[in-house]
Amino acid sequence: MAREVELKLVVDPDHAVRLHELGLLEDDYVHQRQISVYFDTPKHKLRRSGWILRVRQANGGFVQTVKHSANGVGLFDRGEWESEVGELKPDPKAISKTPLGDVIKPRQMRDLDPICRSDVDRSTRILECIGGTIELSVDEGLIEACESCEAILEIELELKDGEVGSLLAVARKMVGKAPLKLGVLTKSERGFALATGKGPKPAKSTPVALTEEMSVAEGFATIVDGCLKHLRMNEPLLIAEQDVEALHQLRVAVRRLRSALWLFRPAVRDGKFGEFDQQLRRFTRELGAARNIDVILLSLPLNDPARNQLEDDRRRLYAKIIRKLESRTFRLFVFDLFAWAHIGSWRDGKKAGAALMPFALRRLDRLWDRIELRAVDLPRRSDEERHKLRIDTKKMRYSLEFLKGPLSSLDEDRKRFADAAEGVQDRLGNLNDLAARRDILFWSADTTGKAKSLQLRAAKRQLARMKDVGPFWRAARA
Repeated sequence: MAREVELKLVVDPDHAVRLHELGLLEDDYVHQRQISVYFDTPKHKLRRSGWILRVRQANGGFVQTVKHSANGVGLFDRGEWESEVGELKPDPKAISKTPLGDVIKPRQMRDLDPICRSDVDRSTRILECIGGTIELSVDEGLIEACESCEAILEIELELKDGEVGSLLAVARKMVGKAPLKLGVLTKSERGFALATGKGPKPAKSTPVALTEEMSVAEGFATIVDGCLKHLRMNEPLLIAEQDVEALHQLRVAVRRLRSALWLFRPAVRDGKFGEFDQQLRRFTRELGAARNIDVILLSLPLNDPARNQLEDDRRRLYAKIIRKLESRTFRLFVFDLFAWAHIGSWRDGKKAGAALMPFALRRLDRLWDRIELRAVDLPRRSDEERHKLRIDTKKMRYSLEFLKGPLSSLDEDRKRFADAAEGVQDRLGNLNDLAARRDILFWSADTTGKAKSLQLRAAKRQLARMKDVGPFWRAARA
C-alpha cells in the first residue's frame, strides 16, 4: 500500500488561458494522455462502501488502482493499492490482495461493470519548495458516462516528501493568482453523477465521519471539510442559475460552519478565529436577506403589487452574493479557513490533542443549559430573544449531526431529540418569517397576531418534546 496525500483545485474550463498566466502547461511539463475507466457492481456496492476501483491506460500499459474514497474537500489523504494488469479491465486476483477483496465476493468481481470513463491530457512537473517536494499535475479533458460528458480542468498537487504545510503554501499562491477553487469531488464522483443521470441540483450535507478515537483537532478538521464540501457543491448552481434551493443549502453550510466554530471554540480560538467567525457572520446576514425575500415570494400572489420591488431586491442581493463567491477575496477566505483547520496555530494548544468526545459532551451540556434558560416564558420573549433560541437549537441539532457516529449507541434518543429540535427550529423560523414579512411588507402586528400565537404554541410543544428526551448524550460518559 502507498499513501497518497493530494490537494485538488478546480477551474472553469473557460478560464484555461489563466493557467498559462500562472506558468502552467508550459514546455517544461511532461505531457501524457491518460484514459481511466471506473468500475463498480450493478448495485454500486463499491461506491456505497466508499471504495474506488480504476484501471488506467498510459504509456502503453495498464495500471489498476484501488482507493478508499475520502468524504473530504480539497485535501485527500488515503491509502492506494496499485498493480500492473494486462488490459483495460479489472484483475480479480490483484483485487483480492487489497482490502477491497474483503468487501466484494468473488462472484461480484465477475460482475464488475464500467461505470464512467475519463480521457485527459495530463501535464506534470516536480516542484521543489521549502519544506517539501510536490508533484504538480494539470488534467484537461472529459468525463463520460451513459452518452453524457462534461469538460474537466483540474490541478492536483501530490505531496511526495515533506509537510502538508508546504503543499498548502504552494496551493494558496496559485489560488491567489488564478480563479482556482478547492475541488470537492473526485473524478469518479463526477462520473457516477453523470452515470446516474443526476444533473446539477442542490446538494444536502453528507454525514461527517467522526469516531470516538479522534482527537479534538482531528474532529474539527473533519467537520470543517464536510461543511466546505457542502458549500462548494451548491456554489456552481447558485452562480449559474440563481437557484433558490442552492442558496438555501449554501446558507445551511455556512450555519453548520458557524456551529462547528462554536462547538470547538475553547480549543480553536487563536489569532485567526475571530476573523473567520466575523466573515462567516457577515456572509450569513447577506444570505439571510436573500433567503427572506425568497420565502416571501414563494407565498405571495402573482398579482401582489409588492412583487416587482421584491424581485428587484432579490436580483440585487443575488448578484451581490454571486460577485462575492466569484471574487479572489472569497476564494482565499475559503482556502484559508480550510488550511487553518488542518495546520492552524491552535493545533499547538493542549486542548487540540485531547480526546474528542469528553470535550464535545461538555460543550453540549453548556448549550443545553442555555437553551433551557432561553425557553422559559417563551411567549413574553422578544423577536430577537426567540431568534437567539432558534440559533442555539440549530447549533445543538448540527452538533448532534456531527457527532452521530460516536453517539451511535444512543441513536434512538438522538433521533427523537433531533426531531423535536428541528420542530422547534421550524416553528421559531416561521415566527422569524412573520417578523420579516412585517418589516419588509410593512404589515401591522394585528395582521400576524393569530399566526404568531399558533406558532408559539407549536414551538412550546416541540420544546416539551425536547425536554422529555433531555440531555441523552450524558449516557455516553457511563
